[in-house]
Amino acid sequence: MKISNTYQLQHQAKVWETALYVRLSQDDIDQSISNSVKNQIEMLETYVKKSKEDIFNVVDTYIDDGYSGTSFIRPDFIRMMDDIKKLKVDCIITKDLARFGRDHIGTDNYLEIYLPSMNVRFITLMNPCLDSFKNPQKMNSIEVPFLNLINEEYARDISRKTKSSLQSKCKNGKYVGSHTPYGYLKDTEDRNKLIVDENTVMNVVQIFEWYINGMNLSEIARSLNDRGILSPIAYKSKYGINKKPKNANRNTFGLWENSMVKRILVCQLYTGDMVQGKTISYNYKMKKRTPLPKEKWIIVHDTHEAIIRQEQFDTVQELISKSFKSEEKAKPSAFAQYIKCADCKKNMIRTISTSNGKRYSKFVCSTSKKYGKKVCSSHIISEDVLHEVVLYAIQTQIACAVDIEELINKVKNKDVVHRTLAFLEKKYSKLENESARINRLKQGLYEDCKSGLITEDEYLDMKLQYEKSNKEINIELSNLSKEIVNTSEQITERNKYINMFKEFGNITKVTREVVVALVEEIIVHEGKRIEVVFKFKDEFKERL
Repeated sequence: MKISNTYQLQHQAKVWETALYVRLSQDDIDQSISNSVKNQIEMLETYVKKSKEDIFNVVDTYIDDGYSGTSFIRPDFIRMMDDIKKLKVDCIITKDLARFGRDHIGTDNYLEIYLPSMNVRFITLMNPCLDSFKNPQKMNSIEVPFLNLINEEYARDISRKTKSSLQSKCKNGKYVGSHTPYGYLKDTEDRNKLIVDENTVMNVVQIFEWYINGMNLSEIARSLNDRGILSPIAYKSKYGINKKPKNANRNTFGLWENSMVKRILVCQLYTGDMVQGKTISYNYKMKKRTPLPKEKWIIVHDTHEAIIRQEQFDTVQELISKSFKSEEKAKPSAFAQYIKCADCKKNMIRTISTSNGKRYSKFVCSTSKKYGKKVCSSHIISEDVLHEVVLYAIQTQIACAVDIEELINKVKNKDVVHRTLAFLEKKYSKLENESARINRLKQGLYEDCKSGLITEDEYLDMKLQYEKSNKEINIELSNLSKEIVNTSEQITERNKYINMFKEFGNITKVTREVVVALVEEIIVHEGKRIEVVFKFKDEFKERL
């Protein structure tokens, strides 16, 4: 890649719209503070202030604190590139190549192709000092891609050392996770040691006791929500243990879900055993981690205070195992994805239970099941009742379709239908002729104005009146066209919507096929009132 002298001349004596880019990850921190965010910012700002040959207008300082250079998916890096696309930025200044990126292929692509194509100047202040505008030869030398390769190898080496260090800590029973399990905190004197969180420990105990006593995941989640107990993520966010997720739902953040309860019930850490190394990343560039089989987990016994006795934990695991084994795979319901809660508008989901050897199937509001009745009531309805109500509604609608068809058959051959169609067509033709006449008059207005027969004000006023008249005629023509089509259908063939319902004329059972073909949605109101909304409702209304 070469930067021409023309490119240089174009940018001499100009104001550079500048981005100061700063990046720091845990891997970059060494014994000195040379890489600290504060130090990097001061270095870049000093360079800009002391520059005598160039004028730099700092658009913004883009900071990615805690992000690895091996990936370009960094919030402020992406924001900086967006500002380049919007032509807000045409110069980047950063401390060194490693701050910009440690992926040599990606970094080379940006420096050799993308930034030059966008006419963006690139400057590093050290290791080495680069300036794509003042010294394009150095920028194009073999040194830059070679340094990028070294920076990537450094990241690879750090990754290996970090992984080795973490494995060593895990084998010694030290906690290396960034987030602690609900019920525990990190010891302020030893960040690799877990201590009991007195504010939440009894909630964990209660969850295990409830499950042993027969409550299922949904019931436990609802009970916690009804008591106003914050979910693990909301609790840690409130007390500053972890940050609140940016994509958190305002209405449901803080509420327990089934998955949260289950995560606690299967966590062996509550027995006092340190269980780590359950997943692995096979490449330092990949964020996705692959689960490992249990025999490869790193388990060290009795490393911290237990919250749950081993016997309790074993009992819960046995109950969970039996629960999943005993669950039969039920056939999908005919109403799946069609049945909605009238209040929260969310889908209702099917729950199946067995009592005295008899199986019961009901639909409940998914919001209520997840977050409890305080957010939305259950709107519970038996699937058998649904079948009866929907079957009756479909049979009634089919009977209505048959009645409509019989009425159409009675009148379609009568003179009145033919006379009506002839009248509509004649009216349509008259309106078309009137529209053509107005257009001719409108075209002659300009010539009349040009020859002085009418004034300019008269021309504009009459032109406006003609346009208004034509607009009204066009609306009437559109309505007449629909009437003509509807009347013609009565004379020619049965309506396709009527045919659709008549196809299921002898229906005695609601199947998935019937629901998909005829039903728009089924809305369940509080008090077990069911509203069946059919497809083609507007067409039926028209025929009636």
